[in-house]
Parts: sequence; structure tokens; C-alpha cells
Amino acid sequence: MFDEGRAGLRASTIKGFSGIKPETATEIEGGFDLQGFGGRARFSATQFRKTITDLLLQANVAPSTGFATQFINGGKIVNNGTELELGLTPIQSGRIEWISNTTFSRFKGKVTELPVPAFNPGVGSFGTRFGNVFIQKGESPTVIQAVNSCTALNAAGTSCPSANRVLEFVGDAMPDFTMGFSNDLSFGPVRLSSLFDWRKGGDVINLTNNYFDGGLLADTAVGNARAREFAELPKIWKYSEPRFQNSSSSRKDLPSPRL
Repeated sequence: MFDEGRAGLRASTIKGFSGIKPETATEIEGGFDLQGFGGRARFSATQFRKTITDLLLQANVAPSTGFATQFINGGKIVNNGTELELGLTPIQSGRIEWISNTTFSRFKGKVTELPVPAFNPGVGSFGTRFGNVFIQKGESPTVIQAVNSCTALNAAGTSCPSANRVLEFVGDAMPDFTMGFSNDLSFGPVRLSSLFDWRKGGDVINLTNNYFDGGLLADTAVGNARAREFAELPKIWKYSEPRFQNSSSSRKDLPSPRL
């Protein structure tokens, strides 16, 4: 803070809490390992449940205290996960060996307790027009919230004023599952390896389309025609301003404009 070139100080609007404590995580995990055919076939499975409590949150306080918010402990997030692995050695003869491994993992989380109103953490995104994480009880901690509908366009019918934008949940950054496929083939001193990863689901913003969708992409004309068509409708319409992409497909746009 500067006043006429002189440095100064200003009290924080966030109130501390002398009883604050670290977040606590507890985890229950179970699984098993199987082997057969002299160790040439292997399978393992793991299931876990991780609970995080005493989250570090900011709660609103009365302005008369001289502060706007205060750090508190509260809330709970529960994560469940499954991990599977299958290993095979189809060939193991003399100087030739082939080892193949396949892995599978799936994780799901949920906010089960939240003592403060739902909120946008304000980090890790470009804003609500492009999608942001939103912490709300009963939802995934990686759910994506974005502007996905509009109550009325501007007078020119070309865009939606900020006051008329409606926020909705449009996806989740967490994939449905991930898989990995690896192979190692050895011929004496020569070794060949391959690795393939597959991520199914999980939504991300397609910034390439967003940056160049002003006349340089083929679907620009389609988008402009769609906007002109629905600009004439007086009721609520939905539009695909930010473009979200599912990592398991070429592109997954938001819903097209409709009543």
C-alpha cells in the first residue's frame, strides 16, 4: 500500500483462528494378490476409502468485527478408489522374454459435509465462462461449473450480458477411469518397450477452439448462424460459448442453443 510514494500497511480482512488445526485424512484399504503358472500370470486388486475432515475453510463474519472472513476447520470429503493390475509373461524361453502388464484405476470423490455456503475456490481456471471447480455439498470436488445458459441476449442479439448468464454444472474433471498397457520384449541384450495410456471421460476446456473460433475455424459459420437463429427467440436459450472437450473423444461441446 502506497500513499504519495510512502509505504504503508493495511490490516488483513481475514481473521485468524487460534484453534486452527491441520486437515485430517484417514484411509481404509484392502486388496489381494494372485499368482499362477509359475508366476507367469499375476493379478492384484485394491479398494480404498479415504476420508478428509477438518478442511481449512473461510467463513463469513459480521463486518462489525473489522473482518470479512475467518479461517475455520470443517467439512468432509470422501474419496473411493479401485486399482486393478494384470501381469502376464506369454513368452519366457531362453533369450526371448515378453512381459505384458495392464492397469486399471477409478477414483470418485464427494463433498459430504460443508459448514459454509458453496463456493468457487478461485484457482485453477480462467473464470466461469470457461468453467471452474465449485465446492458444494453432495457434489464431486472436481465438478465443473460454467456459464451454460442465458435469460436474454443483448439488444444486438450477439452476446449475453453478465447479469443474464446462468451458471450450471456442465461436467467433471475427474475421468471415469484410466488404463495403462505396457509391453516389454527382450531378445538377449536388445529390449523393446511400449506404453499406452487411456483416459476415459473427464472434461477439459478446448482453448484452441476458443482462441481461433473468430473466423479461422470451419465451425465458426455454424456458430454464427446458430446465434442469429436464436437471437430472434425471446425466451431462455442455451448456447455453447465455452467449448469443453472430453479427453476420450475428439470434442465434446456444451449443449446447442435451445428453448
